Amino acid sequence: MKKIILIGNGGHSKVIQAIIHRTEGYELVGILDEVIEGFYEKESVFYDNLNNISNYTNDFFFLVAIGDNSVRNAIIKRNNLRDDNFTSIIDVNAIISPDVSIGVGTVVMPGVVINPGSIIGKHSIVNTSAVVEHDNTLGDFVHISPNATLAGTVTVKDFVHIGSGATVIPNTTIYQHSIIGAGAVVTNDIEEKSLAVGVPAKIVKRR
Repeated sequence: MKKIILIGNGGHSKVIQAIIHRTEGYELVGILDEVIEGFYEKESVFYDNLNNISNYTNDFFFLVAIGDNSVRNAIIKRNNLRDDNFTSIIDVNAIISPDVSIGVGTVVMPGVVINPGSIIGKHSIVNTSAVVEHDNTLGDFVHISPNATLAGTVTVKDFVHIGSGATVIPNTTIYQHSIIGAGAVVTNDIEEKSLAVGVPAKIVKRR
């Protein structure tokens, strides 16, 4: 049984809590959050301030239950957490091909399909009903939002956020720290630190 402590207690955390509760071999034992004051018990799950994270690193696995890619990274760095402090989790209603590689700290939500040959990096989110087709490569700290579709042989670099319902056609690359707007259709490579929206997606801003 993997005993899990979540970092974060917002809406994204609620979804991950539900996944843990219905996944065999995982148990939610605690939640750490910066806005929690003190220490108290509730329904057999302990709550504590994130500043006390060092009290738990030797006994439990963590998941950073926060949707923002940069915030997840900042929390991990600030607390000097290692890869072996983390686990990944896949919802029982996701369809994952046996040869798919999924990095530590990554969460795969209900209804997701990840097809053969795909690689998902560390501390990423593949959100509800997203489709990651064959031979995709996703970097670390990526967020694929609900109902987004990545066609075959797509490359998504680190810290990319792909909005809800977006589509990325085959053989394209989205470079690091870019954002793809909801409903966009990506037909060409997207430069790093770009905001791209529309059909077809066009870069409207460099970050």
